[in-house]
Amino acid sequence: MAYATSKANVMYQSIKRNIADRVDFDLKMNQIVLTLPKELHELDSKVFSKMIKQFMMEFNIHAYGYVIQTRHSSDPLANPYHHVHILSLNFKQENKKIVQCDYFFDTNKMRSIWKSIIQKNTDVSIEGNVNVQTSYASVTKEKGRCIHLLKYVYRYSLEDLFKVQVRNHSINYLEKSHFNGVRERVLSLLNEKKPKVVWCGLMASTKQKQLLKMISDIGYEWQSLKDIKMDLMIQANTCPCGLPFEEKPFETGLYEGDNEPEKPAYPK
Repeated sequence: MAYATSKANVMYQSIKRNIADRVDFDLKMNQIVLTLPKELHELDSKVFSKMIKQFMMEFNIHAYGYVIQTRHSSDPLANPYHHVHILSLNFKQENKKIVQCDYFFDTNKMRSIWKSIIQKNTDVSIEGNVNVQTSYASVTKEKGRCIHLLKYVYRYSLEDLFKVQVRNHSINYLEKSHFNGVRERVLSLLNEKKPKVVWCGLMASTKQKQLLKMISDIGYEWQSLKDIKMDLMIQANTCPCGLPFEEKPFETGLYEGDNEPEKPAYPK
């Protein structure tokens, strides 16, 4: 949980300082969740990534990051549940400048396009709707909401298990008779490699210099994640008065009480 919070804070400050504070419009962070039907929960990740990029191109989204996850947050020890969390920003390149683009999308259109992409890239025929979710928040005005969205893509599945079993008490895996081999399932979750967050388009690391030049040409420098992390660390150890916290905020000295044990008198 601490890892996700730290990563989210650093990434939020990077987006805010390098982009949101420098553009002349209210930058929005948009969350999009795309899921697959049960028949495709073992779909190859490369094929899934290809489908995600096709979806983003259909909606003319040029700056985004995504993470493919295989566990359901409300039932992390259940069978694989392949889905993707996408975080996009509403800007694009136009005439060598950064301009605002759409951040509010028609969910019916999103479902229709995602369904079409699934059927074109797989042999599965889908009846009815597919599951698509979307929401958005202002980067400059809704810091807490943006950090919450970022924490979700950086979290470990172990956090979901803790919430289900300990915090929310929504499922007690130890008492569910149909969950045989709970220990093996938990160990599998613990040993599972954490999925990587992939930033694409104008948010790719290789586009930073180009992006900075398009945002402003008056000598701004891109603040690296390393520099922002160090800055946040300094802020966390600085008093509101502007002075740094003491490493040892208290002094230790000789105890002057009256209940010290008497030193035994040894024979000369």
